[in-house]
Amino acid sequence: MGKLLVYLTVGILCGPSGFNFPVPSWMGSVLSGASLFYLIVAGLELNLRAHRSWFRQSLLIALFSFSIPFFFGFWMGGALGTESFSSRWILATALSVSALPVIIQILRERKLLGSQTGNIVICAASLCDISAWLCFLWILPGNYSQAWAQSHLSVLMFLLAAVLSSAFKLPDQAVQSLKTCSQWVAAPLFFSGIGLQIDIWQSLNIFHVLIIFAVASASKILGAYLGSRLAKVPNFESWLIAVSLNTRGAMEIMLASMALKADLIEVSMFTSLVMMAVLTSVLAGPALQLIQRRQAKLTAAVNPVL
Repeated sequence: MGKLLVYLTVGILCGPSGFNFPVPSWMGSVLSGASLFYLIVAGLELNLRAHRSWFRQSLLIALFSFSIPFFFGFWMGGALGTESFSSRWILATALSVSALPVIIQILRERKLLGSQTGNIVICAASLCDISAWLCFLWILPGNYSQAWAQSHLSVLMFLLAAVLSSAFKLPDQAVQSLKTCSQWVAAPLFFSGIGLQIDIWQSLNIFHVLIIFAVASASKILGAYLGSRLAKVPNFESWLIAVSLNTRGAMEIMLASMALKADLIEVSMFTSLVMMAVLTSVLAGPALQLIQRRQAKLTAAVNPVL
């Protein structure tokens, strides 16, 4: 069982979806700090200067993995009986986003962080994430713009850390110490905090959850895979990229929460989006593991050990 699944499960059990333990008022600041620290350390692990060659590939992948889910999300809003333009726009945006923090954790667990495939995924996810939040900002009422900026501070700091790590050589021992702290302190706090703050039983509509999950996953994987193949990424790596980008997680939950507070979506839609975010986050790791195992078997069959 992956660490990410354990963290999310602990948070869900302790939060309003489970035993609903009381949460101190200062816990929100701790969780925000953990998110900020986690993404800063992840940014320090990248070296943008050494990987300029895959930016065009990432841009093409991001274009397809954002536009196709956006189209299907907007269409699905109408099919589900949502007449409000703003609600359909939010649904389309939520299906297009990719959760950078969760993706980084999954890539780390699958030993892909720092590889060329992992770098393409992170770059494409960052572009999808920025595009989705710009779409969200366009429809968000003006008095919520400050909250939007605060919620996205972590991602901005990740990008800044990635730039700094490429411009300056940091001591390996210092980076390793930060990575250890991030892995054993920041990651458990941040990802368990996601589950701690959501109520998955609130106005739950199983039919809507299944439909949204199916359309979101199919359109995201299709878009990312097509973009990868058009970018001349090999078939195996294309599947890894597509499944990784299907992860929604914290970014979508934050987006849905702000949309609910701004009265842009109903509670039932919010719950469905949260459930979809949790399911795509939990299933991404095992799906990547299956793909890697299948590739290992095919490689062993083609190149048997003599």
